[in-house]
Amino acid sequence: MNFKTLQIVVVGLGCLSLARGQSERWVPTRVERIAVPSASLGGAVLGGSAYFFGGTTGAPHDYRPETQTARLESMGWEGAGIVELRGAPRLQSSALVAFGGRLFRIGGLEARGVGDLHSTAEVASWAPGESSWRAESPLPEGRSSHEVAVWGDTVIVVAGWSVSGRAKDAVWHECMLAGRIVDGRLVWENLGKAPFSRRAVAAAVVGDDLFVVGGLAETGGRSFAADRYDLRTRAWSPAPRLPEHGFGASAVAAGGRLLVSLPSGQLVEPRGEGWATVGSLLAPRSFHRLVEVEGGVIVAGGRGRSGLVATVERLSHAPTSETQIAHLSLDYPGRARNRQSLLVHDRKLLFLGGNAAAAQHAFEPQSFVDEFWSLDLTTLQFEALPPAPSARQAPFLTSLGDSLAVWGGFGHDGTTARTLGEGFVLDSTAKTWKRAEALDLARSQCGVVSVGTTIWVLGGWNWLGREDDGDPFAGTQEVFARDDGPTARWAATGLSLPRLRRAFGAAESEGRIYLVGGLGPQFTPVSEVDVLDIQSRTWSQGPKPHHHRVGGELIAVGGRLFLLGGSREGPKAGKFEADRSIEVLDPSVGRFELLIENHGLPPEHLRAVAIGSRLLLVSTHGDVSGTLRMAWVDPGVLRPLERALPAADPHR
Repeated sequence: MNFKTLQIVVVGLGCLSLARGQSERWVPTRVERIAVPSASLGGAVLGGSAYFFGGTTGAPHDYRPETQTARLESMGWEGAGIVELRGAPRLQSSALVAFGGRLFRIGGLEARGVGDLHSTAEVASWAPGESSWRAESPLPEGRSSHEVAVWGDTVIVVAGWSVSGRAKDAVWHECMLAGRIVDGRLVWENLGKAPFSRRAVAAAVVGDDLFVVGGLAETGGRSFAADRYDLRTRAWSPAPRLPEHGFGASAVAAGGRLLVSLPSGQLVEPRGEGWATVGSLLAPRSFHRLVEVEGGVIVAGGRGRSGLVATVERLSHAPTSETQIAHLSLDYPGRARNRQSLLVHDRKLLFLGGNAAAAQHAFEPQSFVDEFWSLDLTTLQFEALPPAPSARQAPFLTSLGDSLAVWGGFGHDGTTARTLGEGFVLDSTAKTWKRAEALDLARSQCGVVSVGTTIWVLGGWNWLGREDDGDPFAGTQEVFARDDGPTARWAATGLSLPRLRRAFGAAESEGRIYLVGGLGPQFTPVSEVDVLDIQSRTWSQGPKPHHHRVGGELIAVGGRLFLLGGSREGPKAGKFEADRSIEVLDPSVGRFELLIENHGLPPEHLRAVAIGSRLLLVSTHGDVSGTLRMAWVDPGVLRPLERALPAADPHR
């Protein structure tokens, strides 16, 4: 996996000390990128380091020798690397356990040719310092797509199938096996049949109980089932059914409790008669691996909706009230250093336009950028999309059904730099831009808020590119809106802003649009927080943040509003300085509170979006071009995150 160590910041400001019984959740606090992602790998911890073996780097169901790997890779906190071993076979779904001071790989699937698949009975072990795998007593018969777990001095093998040629002719395993070291030799014992026939399950031992969850049933269908096996009495009993299918899930005993990572990215544990959600991954994945390390859990490998997952996540157990941040830096292929339009669409982060200069007010024609980039948040791969019809900074990019559209911004018309009003829609089939209706008034630095199927445009400025008798930074107080349908058009709402405002934060929460910070006429700071009640179509004033910001972002997540980025007024009147803090407004509480003093990214042109229950902060600004800095902020919650989930419908 060739792990690259990255800077990670963990923040817990203004949080109460953890009291006994206080609710906790699992939260990513460290993110690392893998050079070669894989799925269906084995994982175990030995001597304080996590090890991962084998897997497939190909597409789903595209089984061939060249996409299977024989790599054994280590991940320790002081570094990582590939362990070079002689004679290692290329395998996927080979189980890996730490047992008796050694790593054991057990079974797995070998592709001898395209579609020529064979489950192996091979078992081998390795210890640090050795140069090759040591052959051990094989399984009674070939097994792959299975699971293993360790109980004291015993390794348990459960589920899976045996393939000899074609997958459709596979024999599904019902019998369980127990392996023990006797006189230096691994001896296998048949524990009898399990009450199910499944493969691609997740399994873990907690105390004296083996839990087997999810998988794919021989009779067809992704399984919601969970079963408990008492290792002392050798008796099976049903466990609560999963809240969603567990085909390709992973499980681990973390801190003496069962933790299951579901393909949706949800982390759950059994609680009473159901399951409780106790966190979520940054990158949802299946056919991945969870291992427990000192102080947390590592999540590695797996397959997401768009491909192989390129990140490893370190999870820590934290109070639900505590804020956590995980940073990641990537090489950025675009020219823009700031003022791109940013949009999350289909788990991809889209960057359109921007300005290539690091300095402020660089309005030469060559400074404006027309590039359009897509970053897949699963694979971390960039894709160049059709460039915008004209180079511009600070446009607003939005989705119109299955299409994308861009309006407004600031660019150069060949004679002068000016605010733009033209709009364009990207044809998703032809991959070309088509002209759309223009805005009522050329706008930049405006507030754009999507509420349901309606896009609201509020405030902003219209620079004509020349000084005249009026204000060269003329704005508008009229509010326009548009349905997100491709044939809709912009229309006046009959509403007006209480005051002119540009370069401000705007977001919607519970039917109200909040406008925070920014500048009014003649660069006058706007300190009032204006709130539009959409249903009653009335304005009111909301609580003010601790610091007035210009160019800040306001992001709604989980019923709260987060204010970040931009600049704030400094000690000297009329002077602004970068603001690295994040403030949060809970409308039910009615005041802004400091969440984080320093989020760790360049704040001047910081952008942010909401992804699930988290904020994703993004910056390509800084002293060095070609770098994208990202930070996932898990703000915590004011009330317990975990909630009991009902058992799944048995008929699903």
